[in-house]
Amino acid sequence: MPEGNVYVLGQKTSRPPPALVKGATEASSLLRVFETPQGTIVAVPVVTAGHAEQLAVDTGFPSSVIGARSIAGSINSGLQGVLGSDALCADGSVIVDFSGAHLWLTKG
Repeated sequence: MPEGNVYVLGQKTSRPPPALVKGATEASSLLRVFETPQGTIVAVPVVTAGHAEQLAVDTGFPSSVIGARSIAGSINSGLQGVLGSDALCADGSVIVDFSGAHLWLTKG
């Protein structure tokens, strides 16, 4: 863990490591990664019903949820919900690059 805070913004030119890609890349997104001595927050911008939201990326969470109650009291409590494994791994796999702040979804 870092001694202070580290904030990483994703770059549009990032590509997933070829060794990790097991199918066709279906989607990608820039992330915001915020590392603190208390933990790491990974957020992805999502637009739902015309509203921009920031959701925590949590591959261990079983379902995606929008609403502050879903993550209240956790390190992610400032975000509007969780993007869980149901959306991330539904038809393929997910690659999360923490140092490059980028997410890719692959099919296959």
